[in-house]
Amino acid sequence: MVDKFVTMSQSTANVSNELHHASIIRSKFTCQICGKTYTYKRCMERHNKEKHNIDAVPESAPVTDTMEIEDEDYIYNYGCVTLAMGLLLRNGDDAVREGDGPRIILVWKFLLLLFRLHGKTKYAYSALYLSALTLAILSQRQAHRLIWNRTVNDKGGKGARKSRDLKLEQINKICKDDIKMSGLMNISQELGVKSGNAIGRKTAIINSMNTDLEITKPSGHHIEAKSGRDFQLMLHDVVKRSNIFHYQSGREYTAFPKFSRDVFHRLDIKMLHKWITRHKREWAKDIPV
Repeated sequence: MVDKFVTMSQSTANVSNELHHASIIRSKFTCQICGKTYTYKRCMERHNKEKHNIDAVPESAPVTDTMEIEDEDYIYNYGCVTLAMGLLLRNGDDAVREGDGPRIILVWKFLLLLFRLHGKTKYAYSALYLSALTLAILSQRQAHRLIWNRTVNDKGGKGARKSRDLKLEQINKICKDDIKMSGLMNISQELGVKSGNAIGRKTAIINSMNTDLEITKPSGHHIEAKSGRDFQLMLHDVVKRSNIFHYQSGREYTAFPKFSRDVFHRLDIKMLHKWITRHKREWAKDIPV
């Protein structure tokens, strides 16, 4: 089921192959006659034409099968991509709850391509920098800490971990509430420092009192209760009646015409390679030799 409707192995393989091809474009090109090397292919072709009277062989354009494009089911593609993106996000949430550091890094690698594709440059930069930290910039010990020390469990039990960023926001909220209760006229830097230093003990006292009084708080996850009947009706109307996952050539949504199953088909691989290379060179300057 997952291999048929969800797996994006072909999309990621295409991106990987094109990135590899882009990485060797700037490699050395050698003249087969005199042995002179060039960084760019066009320079070598110009050399062959001027010095050896050899014309460059034009690259053949890719042949597209129009019949295959016309017979494609774009509604089926949309359903498969929706499943894949939904499960990707669920996989990331589950990795955080389980504290699975390598799986979190893997999800960020997929998100890097999606952020870059949709112009979310700051998020894409953060994802790329995270990969650079774990693979090159940090030492092996520091990289191991970064991978496995991204979540916290303040309740105990399995599958109860949360992101450290989320935990920090919750701590900041306690500090802000404490400062707010002190009154507007009393707000100062000294008050903020005292409130920050007291957060640990204050939280322990509040948790102890809540435990003694049997006061429970929401888990923090936004969960909406769904009745089984409503869910079954929705599933029947959306999936079964519309036959989304039964391949029928020629179908497409009006709002999403020609919807491709390859989520990375509009990703400019050459620009992606240049963008990654530029940042790699910038970060390399800051690494001590």
